[in-house]
Amino acid sequence: IAFSPDGKILASGNRHCIIRVFEIDTGRDLLRLTGHDSPQKALLTREILGDVRIQFIRRSDRFVSHAVSGKHHVLKLWDTEAGESLLTIKGTRGAVDGSPVIAFATDSRGAKLLAGTKEFGLYDVETGKQLRTFAGHDAKVGGRVIGKYPITRLALSESHTHAASWVQADTMKVWDA
Repeated sequence: IAFSPDGKILASGNRHCIIRVFEIDTGRDLLRLTGHDSPQKALLTREILGDVRIQFIRRSDRFVSHAVSGKHHVLKLWDTEAGESLLTIKGTRGAVDGSPVIAFATDSRGAKLLAGTKEFGLYDVETGKQLRTFAGHDAKVGGRVIGKYPITRLALSESHTHAASWVQADTMKVWDA
């Protein structure tokens, strides 16, 4: 559940993977969004659904929802005015890929979103377009790269010039964004 930055709308997600957007002053139901997997599909495939979590982007009419849908963690970037998803990012459940991680920053030029699992991208919140891809952190054994560590934390500077990523192997990287 989350309030919009201007406090005029409230968005909530439930275990049935339905997101509802309400107008605070009137209580009017503005949107009913169903972009995450449905409970009917989960029943047929015996997959577990989790609650939908919501986070608004500061100074924006966009929000990100995060849900466990079957075997995947799914992030969606939503436009509250159009009532549509601009971007979908999936990560695999469990220790292999992990849950997608997000970070936001907003300045006078607009809002940017960092999101990903082992690799991550920089996205324009207004368009949903990916602006850059970051390689992530190499996992090494005996000096050989055997894959990528799942990203556990992301940060984006308010000026959108630097990104930082951290993995559970106690490694942090700072990137030029």
